[in-house]
Amino acid sequence: MRSVLPALLLGTTLVFFSAGRSASAATGAAFPAPTPTASPTVVAPHAHLPPAGSTTTRAPAAADLLIRMRAAMAQRGSVHVDFRMVSALYPAGEVTTHLQGDVSWKLNLLHDRTTVLRTDTGHAGRTPLQTIDLRLVHQRAASHNLVGGWQCENLVHVQVMSTLLGLEETVLSERVVGTGVVNGNPVWEVRATGFSPATGTGSLAHIMYYISQTDDTLQRVQVTGTSSFEGRTQQIVASEAYSHYGESVNVQLPAACSVR
Repeated sequence: MRSVLPALLLGTTLVFFSAGRSASAATGAAFPAPTPTASPTVVAPHAHLPPAGSTTTRAPAAADLLIRMRAAMAQRGSVHVDFRMVSALYPAGEVTTHLQGDVSWKLNLLHDRTTVLRTDTGHAGRTPLQTIDLRLVHQRAASHNLVGGWQCENLVHVQVMSTLLGLEETVLSERVVGTGVVNGNPVWEVRATGFSPATGTGSLAHIMYYISQTDDTLQRVQVTGTSSFEGRTQQIVASEAYSHYGESVNVQLPAACSVR
């Protein structure tokens, strides 16, 4: 599925440029229909867990937290997404990808907008590389990168919830390392190792989950690791923040892709 809709879906194309060449990988998803929120602020990261015998709530087991997180998110039905990724391309500089939008798995709706910028070594300014508009209504998808017209495709068996970065990881080990606050919400901090679409399946990634202590929803996920492109190592730092759980999502296909 990561090769369909010009390498868009599941999620939005992330473009890594190197010496005028490009490769793509997909992750994240969404739509601008609640007002986008600022990137989350994490306060008091890696705070010590309550000592044994404390009257403060003890941390659940990390594996249980991840299971509860998935169940809690599935119940909400929709979420606003704010995804950011920096890919260092040695020695050519770095590429920054920013995606904002919404996804509703109750109605199988998705709309996200992505911008990709490149910063070259020794240059202060950023060069726009790509702007992508991606929409999905049920199983009809449309994409536009501002170069040509809308591209349309019917996609069978698409499950848009799987486009969320925090649900795409393959976790090999995990543990609760502390507590913190993300946008005013107390969270459990779970550190994991595994594989992530942000770094590809070829190398292990380090993953931090920030899971709400009050309702088990994922507030933020951060992934660090490396990937290889044309024999060169890229350092990847990606994060995806979630807000506006359960709010309505309204996505309209462009006229060019509407089913007649």
